[in-house]
Amino acid sequence: MRTLSLLLLACCLVGVKAYSQLDIVWSNMVHTYAIPSEDTICCDTNAGAWGHAGAFSLNMLPDASDGYVQLTYQGSGEIAFGFSDKDIDQDIKTIDYGFEVTPSIVKVWINGSVKSTLSAPRTNDVYTIDKVSGGNIDLKVNQVSVHSETAPSTDLHIDASFYDDDCIGGLETDVEGPQIPSARPFKLPSAGFYRTYEKLLRVEFVEEYQLDDAKYLTYKIYDDNNDVVASVTEGGVTAAGSDLQLVQRGENYIELSLASLGLSNGEIYLAEFENRKQEKVYLRFVYEADMPN
Repeated sequence: MRTLSLLLLACCLVGVKAYSQLDIVWSNMVHTYAIPSEDTICCDTNAGAWGHAGAFSLNMLPDASDGYVQLTYQGSGEIAFGFSDKDIDQDIKTIDYGFEVTPSIVKVWINGSVKSTLSAPRTNDVYTIDKVSGGNIDLKVNQVSVHSETAPSTDLHIDASFYDDDCIGGLETDVEGPQIPSARPFKLPSAGFYRTYEKLLRVEFVEEYQLDDAKYLTYKIYDDNNDVVASVTEGGVTAAGSDLQLVQRGENYIELSLASLGLSNGEIYLAEFENRKQEKVYLRFVYEADMPN
């Protein structure tokens, strides 16, 4: 397994780079899996083509903030990485501002087009996409600019695409990610509860057992009368309005949309999650239709 290092650093102080480290929280992980304890994300299949595997961060670099994403090349592996405003698919062409780095060549990709082709990377070469609010996005090699674009007036996320079964290790960021409560500590009965955010229930779900293929998150949501208001089996059979979310073995960061369930604002509900061995964990939450103040 080959390993690459990716570093995301951002700063909100004028003229000063302030570096603190937070976890990158990945979503829509297609043929990829994360090892958060090692700050690593890996591709689990070798297709030999772009577009079959990738991931998109829930960490967000706001429009009004500066920041950069950086890759230190470890001498082998094929990866595309950069910033995007939307998670369209896993293809290299939908990374808005990024580098394609392979052992034989490096390319600069901007909004689906190759803007320049560079020489082959050397071990420990550093590839940086540096965004300045209200200014430019500079793509740099060893801190020397090779391409510049006007920064968009939009929020940006980390976007990654894989060519084969490489790993990206040493992932670090100071771009804020969502506050995601773990489903693991919540058992019945529980006096505590979690509040939703903009009709989303965000949880970390751990599937400890081997799955032959990606399965749907198995869950139910109960109201205060113990009636089921949402349910999904691993095969995807759902009650009306229930959100489908694929899970893989390991840690899965889930955003369940509750918008179509007709839940009552301010009411308490109970979510029941079930793993491959039919072991269950529970999370009590208050449904809030709007962003809390």
